[in-house]
Amino acid sequence: MKGYRTKAFVLRKIDLKEADQIITLHTESQGKVKAIAKGIRKARSKNVGNLELLNLIDVLLIPGKNFEIITQVKVENSFLDLKEDLNCLAFVYYLVELLDKLIAENERAPELFDLLDNFLNWAKEKKEDLLKSFALRAFELKLISLLGFAPEIFRCVKCGQKLTSGGSKYFDVSLGGIVCSSCTNGEEQSIKVSENSIKLMRLILEGEDFDLLSKIKAPSGDRKLVATMIHDYLLWILEKQLKSLEVINALEKV
Repeated sequence: MKGYRTKAFVLRKIDLKEADQIITLHTESQGKVKAIAKGIRKARSKNVGNLELLNLIDVLLIPGKNFEIITQVKVENSFLDLKEDLNCLAFVYYLVELLDKLIAENERAPELFDLLDNFLNWAKEKKEDLLKSFALRAFELKLISLLGFAPEIFRCVKCGQKLTSGGSKYFDVSLGGIVCSSCTNGEEQSIKVSENSIKLMRLILEGEDFDLLSKIKAPSGDRKLVATMIHDYLLWILEKQLKSLEVINALEKV
């Protein structure tokens, strides 16, 4: 059976039988797919270490009845700098779970692949706490926007009128956008926003360089407000907290 070669990021691994694994891949050509890595858990497997989480690989896949079959794997980038300590590993586990939960299977989205590639190449050079970085919030906003959940930040999400300066404005996570002062009625899921925070979200969506996005000059209050909006909106989309964040939050309290 004819196979196909593609670049892919490793998102998830599940043990199968005695020596196999089901590997979830975000591929450049086919989107998210699940594939069987036969014998991967054997000590002498040629692919031991090649299919670690977030590895960027060049892989040959053979279409199967339920899963693709992994036949050849070459590591393009293992992003080892992101796996050298607990803080970095926490970032890796959060990122792969986030991607796995949000991305649907078999939907081609090369722009998502490029976004992840660009973000990881920025992140591997940084020593800051990546989980708390503003660049991660920017990545999250770009990710959900590419997936069709872009928040409405140019017009009132209720009346459709173009947002202008002045007046109180709120971000409603359940509606997915900004509500103008004329339409707000104090909904519980609304967050009062500033003019600068709206401008900051627009800059994130328009920008492509994560190094520049991480260095955007804005008052800390506005940056925190944007981070809160993105976090709450993302949580609404996911419908529940990610397990990786629950573990991370529990460890921070110890």
